[in-house]
Amino acid sequence: MLTSFEHQKVSDFLGAEFALRKQRNKSYSLRAFARDLDLSPSRLSEVLKGEQGLSEKSADTIAVKLKLKPRVREFWKDLILAESSRSGKVRELAQARLEEKRKEERFRVLREDQFRVVSDWYHSAILEAVALEEFQKQSAEQMETWIAEKIGIPRSLATESLARLIQLGLLKREKSGRLTSYTEPFGAFPETPSAYIRKFHRQVLEMHITSVLEDPMDERELISMILALPKARLGEFRTEMRKFIMEFWQRVENEPRDQIYSFSVQLCPVKKRSRK
Repeated sequence: MLTSFEHQKVSDFLGAEFALRKQRNKSYSLRAFARDLDLSPSRLSEVLKGEQGLSEKSADTIAVKLKLKPRVREFWKDLILAESSRSGKVRELAQARLEEKRKEERFRVLREDQFRVVSDWYHSAILEAVALEEFQKQSAEQMETWIAEKIGIPRSLATESLARLIQLGLLKREKSGRLTSYTEPFGAFPETPSAYIRKFHRQVLEMHITSVLEDPMDERELISMILALPKARLGEFRTEMRKFIMEFWQRVENEPRDQIYSFSVQLCPVKKRSRK
């Protein structure tokens, strides 16, 4: 199923929502959908057929009715402006924002049962190792040994991990035996609590602690601060942090790479915690 950010038209966006509701309730009708969106059935029918557009006022009303999250709401409104605004300049700017949002959301999202088998840190490290120039110089027979030595794991573990990544489609083995990976990063249901995601973050944080204690300063970067924030805006700050990470990744994705780093941006409340 398409994510919200992949829809190209207003009719596609609403059509997908209608189809999802019918899937949950087979008796759910177009008339019921129109009622829930505060539109007339005839108007909704025309919008779904692409024969009519929506005003900004209607866009805001529908966003509330659908309980869209802030970022999706911005996308939804730009989708309407790009399609229905009378101003060519407004349509052009809205279309540019749409493309930027689609680019930022270009993650491959794994289900929990998929992420479970690759939740240990070294799977992500292997995907990055495949992107290194030095890796491309290795023969097919040398690849597994090189990966194991590069990221510091046993060769047997590298072999097992590669098999998992290939099975999930995150890596592909060519007929020649060489390995290639997808260029986009993958994510895993960030809004859903999961023991596997917690395990991954714990491993990364432990890695950072070890780096602080053992690595020379010119090989690492650590910036930490404690600051007061308005808690009500935490969702907004979280969105900004994710946007920064995507922009940072996009800056380096096409550059020659020769080393693997762990990159972590953290923001958490400072409070007294029970000791375990």
